Amino acid sequence: MLGAPEPAAPLSRPSALAPGAAADQSATLSRPTEEGRGKGGFIGKLSATGIGTAHHVFFEHLDLARAASEADLAAEKQRLCAAGVLKPEEAAALDLSGILAFWTTPIGVAIREVWKGQSANPSTGSVRRELPFTAAFSPLELAAFADQFANASVDDFVVVQGAVDLAVLLPGEIWLVDFKTDHVSDAELPERAREHERQLRLYAAALDRIYGRPVTRCVLHFLALGRSWKVADPMRGLAGPRLGDERAATPETSLSAPTS
Repeated sequence: MLGAPEPAAPLSRPSALAPGAAADQSATLSRPTEEGRGKGGFIGKLSATGIGTAHHVFFEHLDLARAASEADLAAEKQRLCAAGVLKPEEAAALDLSGILAFWTTPIGVAIREVWKGQSANPSTGSVRRELPFTAAFSPLELAAFADQFANASVDDFVVVQGAVDLAVLLPGEIWLVDFKTDHVSDAELPERAREHERQLRLYAAALDRIYGRPVTRCVLHFLALGRSWKVADPMRGLAGPRLGDERAATPETSLSAPTS
């Protein structure tokens, strides 16, 4: 990001929750480290993991004032290469048309508007990329997101750590976006989106717990396909009463129709 880049965070692709063994358990949503960049058994090109990492690096450091055209994105790619942020093979693997497709969607445009305003008045909202989080949940709560916690003691708690691709922190709400580089067809999109749904709901629950405000917009964007799916009512999903809260949570819901 031009001017005052956000601090770099460990890069990754999300993984499933790791089961814990003690009362104070820890579950990490891990991401591949720098050692994994460029590796994967392919010669002359990046692995699927490497391509995903390259896109996450680009999204993290992109100057959002230069995200409205493919020419601007190409210039940003060259800038980040020259700065050593992107490796040449990573830059070559970027899908600029797919990236542009996101930033010209309604939510992409809205995010850029928040980003433009935050330097003048940070209280109106903040765009955060690769936002790390740590939140505690009871195993009963996590049973909605990971089956291995279904039979854990109600007296236990689990510390969940991860990183959100992009979050917009507004005074009364949060927007959450997760980028996918999977190659899927239109027909495969609903099923693939549902595979990621529980994890996005967990991200939403964690951010709600940390920042004390609900996630009102939660979007999965598939770059290769150039399509977004909105997770309907992302705050629904916790099983049983919340840790430290006697309110009963409502069950999970399915995805809505795709957003533009």
